[in-house]
Amino acid sequence: MSDRWQDEREWYNDRTFEAVISKEEIDKQKDLIRMVGLEKVMGWFVKYGVIHYKHSFINFGEPLAWRRNGDEIEIKAGAHTNYEGCFPIYDWIWDQVKKYYAAEIPGFMSIGGQKIDPQLKCDSFTGACYNEIKKLGIFEASWVGASPANSGAAVTRVNMMAKSAESESDEETAEKICGKLKARLEKREVVPEGEAGLNKKMEESKDKEVKKQEEGEPAAAPPAEENPVAMVMQRIEQIEARLSALEEKAAPEEGEGMEAKAAPATGDRPGEVKVSIKGELEEFTKALPGLMKSTVQEILEANKIVTKSTVKPTQGGAPDSGSLIAQAIEEAKKATSAREFFGR
Repeated sequence: MSDRWQDEREWYNDRTFEAVISKEEIDKQKDLIRMVGLEKVMGWFVKYGVIHYKHSFINFGEPLAWRRNGDEIEIKAGAHTNYEGCFPIYDWIWDQVKKYYAAEIPGFMSIGGQKIDPQLKCDSFTGACYNEIKKLGIFEASWVGASPANSGAAVTRVNMMAKSAESESDEETAEKICGKLKARLEKREVVPEGEAGLNKKMEESKDKEVKKQEEGEPAAAPPAEENPVAMVMQRIEQIEARLSALEEKAAPEEGEGMEAKAAPATGDRPGEVKVSIKGELEEFTKALPGLMKSTVQEILEANKIVTKSTVKPTQGGAPDSGSLIAQAIEEAKKATSAREFFGR
């Protein structure tokens, strides 16, 4: 007894399957075949035997190997192909074998041979009688679909990748695949080979982006709500743009207060308002959740945000509470969370 394949030989195509051809049990014909008798002839059967379709005259394959597993004997078999288009029945049978196996109705096998000196036995307890067969010669094993004499003789594996009757010819299939690949390659932008080609593509992409920005087209960026870092950066840019606009409005008329405009802003002189983005943001990070707080701090450090000032030399005292600058500062001071401040 061995679970390794015995007397194995090669086959000329990929249509192969494995199946139990007999199990030591009383079958529908009241026969009980002992495996010890069957295995004696299995070497001969692999060399000279055939595989039939439902015990008919149609020989559609041959046994390729055998092995015994306990009370079962299993074979590996090969099925013929439709040579020169003259044997379409072989394609049809192979298609049936695959369909049964794919539908989890495995299909079954049955053996045909000659019984040698069968012995009639009866069970003293149940009264059932059967023919005990310890010696036999087998001529063929048949695929019989879903109607076996021995319920244990089932197909156990089928090479589902092997071409069936529903498949097109190899030449037609190859032509279709080549046609599809050609169409895809014609539509596809070909990247030059090697690292140099990849670098060239990256530079071209970068040049396109710079050109867009020079022409006034904003660079593509992920939505702020999907990227916390982008959200913070976007909000900072909005504030800086707003302050730049306020600086222009606060600038003196031509020839008026030029010396004061050039003087550095400290926020201590009358008519001068000091607006620090960094100072305001650092104040609000104290109230932010840990993750967002850390993100803001990293951005501040990486971008080195500096103090910006607006000066109105002709105006004395503190800034007007109704002015745009005062409103911007007041809004920032009232913000209590990252969503409220950065998500507007």
